[in-house]
Amino acid sequence: SFSEGMKAFVAHCKEQNYSARYIGSLVADFHRNLLKGGIYLYPTSKKAPNGKLRLMYECNPLAFIVEQAGGRSSNGRRRTLELEPNDLHERCPLLIGENVFNFHGSDDSYYEEWFEDVEDGWIAGVNFQEHVVREMRQYNVDSYVNFGGQLDELPWRTYPPRKLFEVVDSLLQRRLG
Repeated sequence: SFSEGMKAFVAHCKEQNYSARYIGSLVADFHRNLLKGGIYLYPTSKKAPNGKLRLMYECNPLAFIVEQAGGRSSNGRRRTLELEPNDLHERCPLLIGENVFNFHGSDDSYYEEWFEDVEDGWIAGVNFQEHVVREMRQYNVDSYVNFGGQLDELPWRTYPPRKLFEVVDSLLQRRLG
């Protein structure tokens, strides 16, 4: 059985009418997601509290590939490639796939609604991959998101969430006047 958070995420995906596929082979599922888009989830469970896949020879190689393609890989808490193994056969959970902004590239109404929900705030893109910025410009989604300049230079992984918000807020307040 999965955690309540994972169950809620899967329920949300179902509510949004996202499709689900399971070929039964990590490499085949991952390859399909690279070509067609999507995410691959192999989270912790009661039966496998440390995850089931091996960090060194299953998770890390695919994490490297997906990051080169502009995607992300995590154990649910930390970037997969930042995990330090204690054992050659160490297991870990895997959440891997495309960057969320690739999901809705051609659907600018998604971002327009998102922007309207923010009202008096802002939306910032920190350290966006160049292909994501190109895609956002291609579909004119960049008018809803602030990115570039000092936002691309932030060492955002080193900040706790509140500090990151404060730094980005300060930059955007100056930018937006």
